[in-house]
Amino acid sequence: MFSVLHPFLVYTLVPDSIAPWIVLALVVSRGRDPSTAVRRAVVALIALALTYHAGLTVLALAIGPSNLLGILPTLLTALVVWSSVGVVLGLALRHVGRDDRTGRLVTAAAIGVVAGEVVLGAMLLSVVEPVHAALGAVVAVVVLALGCRTPRDVGTVLGPAVLFMVPGAVLSRLPFLLSAWVNSGEVPFGTAGFF
Repeated sequence: MFSVLHPFLVYTLVPDSIAPWIVLALVVSRGRDPSTAVRRAVVALIALALTYHAGLTVLALAIGPSNLLGILPTLLTALVVWSSVGVVLGLALRHVGRDDRTGRLVTAAAIGVVAGEVVLGAMLLSVVEPVHAALGAVVAVVVLALGCRTPRDVGTVLGPAVLFMVPGAVLSRLPFLLSAWVNSGEVPFGTAGFF
């Protein structure tokens, strides 16, 4: 969907949102043992990256074959970055839904990352992007639904989630900083959403 909508979303924060990656890694790794969670999250994120870039390739071919030149290095970088992110997300998100402190903290952290990314985007653009905010809200609700067993759990998760928003905003940009670093050897803080 993002690759098809890419020409319309290219000037928004949606294509760079970490929210879809979080919800996918959560769905495949929740409740699994560490090795299964990592394996499933890495495979799922690589499949998502391949699907996204396949869609971009089709768009590039439709526009003109010369547009294909920049896709291969970007795809290779995406595979390296998202397999690394898959390891981290798989290990962390497998705890979501557990009825203990770790489960609630990881659930809160996942919501904090998504909310922090939306808030950071709004601060950078001086306006809330409706599609980006809606995507973040949907993912936060999915994480909350999968991570909370009772209405009481919702309250114990949302409080810490607010505290995780600031580190979450930073964490949401790390995959893109890593991608920029792998591609160019430099970290462009301005374009990565920090300054």
